[in-house]
Amino acid sequence: MPSASIQAARGDTIPGSYIIVFRSDSAPSAAATTRHVSHLLAIGGGRLHFVYDALHGYAVDGLTAAGVGKVRADPAVAYVEPDMIVRPDNAQYNPGVGLDRIDQQYLPLDSTFTFAGSFDGYGVNVYIIDSGVRPAVANMSFGGIPSAFAVRDAINNVTGAGIPFVKSAGNDSANAYLDRGNRANLELVVGATDPTNDTYASFSDSGSTINIWAPGVRVSVADQLNPGYGKQANGTSFSAPYVSGFIAALLSKYPTMSSSAVYSQTLNGSTQNVIIGLPSGNNNRLLYAVVP
Repeated sequence: MPSASIQAARGDTIPGSYIIVFRSDSAPSAAATTRHVSHLLAIGGGRLHFVYDALHGYAVDGLTAAGVGKVRADPAVAYVEPDMIVRPDNAQYNPGVGLDRIDQQYLPLDSTFTFAGSFDGYGVNVYIIDSGVRPAVANMSFGGIPSAFAVRDAINNVTGAGIPFVKSAGNDSANAYLDRGNRANLELVVGATDPTNDTYASFSDSGSTINIWAPGVRVSVADQLNPGYGKQANGTSFSAPYVSGFIAALLSKYPTMSSSAVYSQTLNGSTQNVIIGLPSGNNNRLLYAVVP
């Protein structure tokens, strides 16, 4: 299983590919967005790749530098940013002794499992079967995309549509504020703790943009070979689903609860001041997943 964050590596921008986002007042509806997209394709060129629902904008490829300038100059455009390749980290830290042993020939163990070649699962389809959504909760267990204002704005639009949004903080022992996706409104950004002693997990990102913490060390996870009991893994990607699961239970009891009420209930109902070793400037709220 890949490390719990998904990273946009340096230099992984896609040449000629951009995400173009309109000002909210210039594209208040899907019809207005469609009109702006057609206009900008006509004046700037490029090939339409995707029109976003959760974001007033679109993705385009084959756009020249001159075309970028024309698009940026249009008064309807809020910003233009390069599209990027996002891929799993190529290493899992503290993976358990089995994985740790098989990616190296000789001892001692190095507490790391490195994914290489076919180990990364590229080209394999994964199908998730479920019974549908509404009420709904969105869980995003990837991060590390510092330039992505589009992620922040998409999350704002999702929460604005009434869907609570939960995001993992990241696993780089860094300031979570550097990931612009962690700056959305009414978003629950989750850092990791060790559930055996309530200590801060040193790999977890930290900072003022994290508003709640949940277990993310030695979490039992299912996999293909062990669907019933799985194995243990570390990361904020395993912390965020605890919060999402609580919100799902909360909405099951209170299906008309607004995003803002979900946000407040999750934070106000948390256990205060029990986490040990948090860096300065962090809140001290541990998820308490009991529905009132």
